[in-house]
Amino acid sequence: MTTYKDIGVDKDSNFVGTIEMRRPPHNFFDMELIQQIATAMEEFDKDDSVRAVVLCAQGKSFCAGANFNDPKRQNEDATKVGGSPTNHLYQEAVRLRREIAAEMSPAQIAQAQRAARDWLAAH
Repeated sequence: MTTYKDIGVDKDSNFVGTIEMRRPPHNFFDMELIQQIATAMEEFDKDDSVRAVVLCAQGKSFCAGANFNDPKRQNEDATKVGGSPTNHLYQEAVRLRREIAAEMSPAQIAQAQRAARDWLAAH
């Protein structure tokens, strides 16, 4: 199994794989994190001993959204592949072939719902 910089990947004997985001406290995502998650999911897709995947996170927030402003966290190839960071994030996200169960607290679920509503209202 591959070792990743920002995620932990594990599988148990009950056909469940786990991907844990390790960017506490808020687990902001960028292209590098999405690529790591997509690559781990591709590895799980090739493994018959994994039938479900749980996505969880260390820290206070499950995921506080995208971080496009931190230059040290950006992948230089982002603009080469998709033309913009958002396009590239989408291209990486569609690599995910399985459904994912997210391990979140009720407060984190409410936060994610608010963020989704805000995003939909802005677009």
